[in-house]
Amino acid sequence: MFAAPAGNAYGAKFYGAAAISTSLGGGNWMAQGCGKCWRVTGKSNVAGFNEVETTVVLKGTNYCPDDNPMCAAGPHFDIAAPGFDVLAFSFANTCSEREPEEAEGFSSCGNWLIDPSKPDYNTCNCGLFKSPILRAGCENFYSLKWDNPSVTYEEVACPSELAELHCNYPYATEENMPSTCESNSSTDGTTTTTSTTTTSTKSTTIRTTTTSTSSSATTSVINSSYCCSWDFATCSDSVWCNESEGNCNSCGGKAWMTPNTKCIALWGDCTTNRESCCNPLGTVICRGSSTYSQCVEN
Repeated sequence: MFAAPAGNAYGAKFYGAAAISTSLGGGNWMAQGCGKCWRVTGKSNVAGFNEVETTVVLKGTNYCPDDNPMCAAGPHFDIAAPGFDVLAFSFANTCSEREPEEAEGFSSCGNWLIDPSKPDYNTCNCGLFKSPILRAGCENFYSLKWDNPSVTYEEVACPSELAELHCNYPYATEENMPSTCESNSSTDGTTTTTSTTTTSTKSTTIRTTTTSTSSSATTSVINSSYCCSWDFATCSDSVWCNESEGNCNSCGGKAWMTPNTKCIALWGDCTTNRESCCNPLGTVICRGSSTYSQCVEN
């Protein structure tokens, strides 16, 4: 979570990443909500800091499965905030294994406001992080004073600082990770405040019982002659992205096109029909083995 540029169009104080629930489009392996962004507004609810309203923009970069009761209950953003993951309940925290030198920092705020019987109930020491990037991410989230508040949200086009975070094929590895994923230094020569590294942060939980009526996350546009497609077959479920080719480009859509449901969508199984991948731009092939093949961009 890093400081958003002053005067940004969203009125946001911070930009960040989150694991999203199934109801927000979360799921396994490039699910529908992967890479989408939401404008989220909530109020602090920690004693002594009540009712301070803050807006953030979050990008869905991970999945919060229904095994998590909060995510199973409805729309939920599990915000990536270094140091705040409750290790006792985490399903996939490997931060300390990936960056053992930061192990002390990763456990610095995990019990904050979790168990009143624990001596560190009111303690969060982001200063235990050696990395200034991780420390800033920890401090930024801590400053919100959010203890699972209810929030309002709406889907928005991702700001450039979040659009540059790699969430598409070919998938980034440690060796080819874009620099913006590591530091959120803008590629246009200006530098935003550093963020948490996307490969090493987990999260505290934010309950999101929405009161917003402006979210378009469940609206699908399929009756237009052209629409914004992420898979070369179907339309985006975002009304805004489907309004124009320019909007589609801003959303990171793959093609402004007429939907085609007679071919196999990007990432679909083409094992038994290797010539049927949707390929309007000449960039898709069926790749794999005789056991399993998938339509992927070449």
